[in-house]
Amino acid sequence: MRVSRIAAIGFTVLALCAANAAGAVSINHIALAEDGGRYTVAFDVSINADAHAVRRLMTDYGSLGRLSHLVTESRVLALLPDGQQRIALTLRGCVLFFCRSVHRVEDVTDEPNGDIVTRTLPQLSDFSYAVERWQILPQPYGTRLKYGATLVPDFFVPPLVGPYVVKSSIRDELMEMARNLEILAGSHAPGAQS
Repeated sequence: MRVSRIAAIGFTVLALCAANAAGAVSINHIALAEDGGRYTVAFDVSINADAHAVRRLMTDYGSLGRLSHLVTESRVLALLPDGQQRIALTLRGCVLFFCRSVHRVEDVTDEPNGDIVTRTLPQLSDFSYAVERWQILPQPYGTRLKYGATLVPDFFVPPLVGPYVVKSSIRDELMEMARNLEILAGSHAPGAQS
């Protein structure tokens, strides 16, 4: 009885590891820096999902909560004459004991090269500055997702929380989003069985 239970647990662990390895997010590069309250982030991952499916999920601005548990609200406010979309986001998160809801209103541009660029409107946001660039690059067996951002929060970050914890939180959030993209779009990966 005890041997069969150990064997079952071992088999389950091996199966979970194999499933995780088959669809694991592969981190190519992560860099986070803070200087005087200005955070710069560079993130480059490969995921097992079709680039078109990833783009559809990332540009469904009314449903961004599917990609991150931090997004409590996301909606399109306006379609601008130049083709941009103005979106509103509310994010709720906790870092250690410090919890906060953060609001962002940003203009989103789909650039001719396919990049998605967001620029936060400081007068309507809890950031005095935020620019993000997403690149969604098709690969033979999935998608390479590159992210670069400069973020300047316009709210108090307690010294005990500090830059290290904020950077760690940003990294964890980006990884969660990449995993969720892979799960939600993964069945559409090039070469995936239907």
